[in-house]
Order: sequence, then C-alpha cells, then structure tokens
Amino acid sequence: MKGERHPVARRDYLTCSFVFETRSQADFLSDSPKLSELTFKEPESPLRLGLGITPVGIMKDKTYLGASLIQAHWFSSWLDWEIGSIWIGFSNARNTYADSRSLMARTSPKLRILENLSLGPVGGYELVTFPDAHRKIFKGRFFTPEEPFSSRGWVYGGMLSLTFKAAGGVMRVSPLYLVRTYPYKSLSAGWQNYFTNPELQTAAFIEELAPESIVAIEMGIML
Repeated sequence: MKGERHPVARRDYLTCSFVFETRSQADFLSDSPKLSELTFKEPESPLRLGLGITPVGIMKDKTYLGASLIQAHWFSSWLDWEIGSIWIGFSNARNTYADSRSLMARTSPKLRILENLSLGPVGGYELVTFPDAHRKIFKGRFFTPEEPFSSRGWVYGGMLSLTFKAAGGVMRVSPLYLVRTYPYKSLSAGWQNYFTNPELQTAAFIEELAPESIVAIEMGIML
C-alpha cells in the first residue's frame, strides 16, 4: 500500500535508532563523568555464599586442619555475620589413637570495628570421633558392639575477621579461638567405656581424648 514502510526497512530503522540512542547515552556519560554518580546502580546483595579452609590450627598436643564447603554470610554497614557454616576438621596427635575427625556447625555475629575489620563471638555444636580408639560401652553384664570412640558437645569462642574485595567476591582471613566441651569420661545412666586395645586402658591415654581448645587461622572466599 502506498505510504507504508516495508517491514524489513522498519526493523532496520528501529535497530539503528536503538544502537544510535545507546551509543549517544554512553558518549554523553563519558563526556560528563560526574553525572555517572547520579545514575542508578543496583545495590549489592548483603547475602553471600562461600567456602573456606583452616590451613593452620594449633591445639595443646595436636595440630588441626579444617575445611568448609558451605557458608552463608550477611554483610551490612555495621554487621559481618557468618549466619551458618559446616566445618570438617582433622586433628593429628603423636599417638595415632588420639587422632580425631569432627563435624561442626557454627555461627558468628561480628560487629564492624573498621570498614574491613570485624570482631565477635563464635558458637556452635560439634560431633567428634576417634577412628582408631575402639571401645565398647557396658553396664553390668550388658555390652554394646565395638565402635570408634565418639562424643558431641557445644563449642564457643571468638573471631577476628579481615575482609577485602578480590576476584569479583569477598576474601576473608580470620584468626580464631575455639573452646570445645564434649564429654570424654562420664556417660549417662551408669554406662562406662571399655577400650578394647590394652594400650588404651590407661588414665594417660584417656586424657588424650580430652577436648582441647583450637587456635587457628581461617581463609575463605564469598561470592
């Protein structure tokens, strides 16, 4: 029909108009850099997910290594909150029977002292096992099957965190002090431990199972 624009020509016209308008806006902002401060920028999400490792950890008579494959953090102008994290830990002792493995869930709300520095408490719960220290639990004439010694208990302490942006995320380096409280001697309802290896049936070895505080440095990345 006379006077109508051909569909292909109309599409090319709209495409050229869009490209020209986009380039014009970009050129305008580049020519006036101060105006870019007034343009809308989507705020960063305060919630970040990440992972971490504990390459260096020291206990009274052991060394400690740990790793976390899941963490959730919340950042604001005054709060650096590790909402929750799951940690797998490994301790190594001079006596291999005292080597342990642990699974820990914890949280740490920290207040920002400086922009990149925060300090706060740590709290959580821990499951710990000693794979080579086999025992039976008995009461009177009743025995349970043989199994590695295990226990559970609360953990608490403090953490200092240094954070900085890198590689599109947030890096974190955190010195940590953690107190462990799992019971290792007494059992409920009159049950007692019986270690099947004679080498372990000494008071000195039992003390090697005692919970020891951890001093460590953690490193992590949050995206």
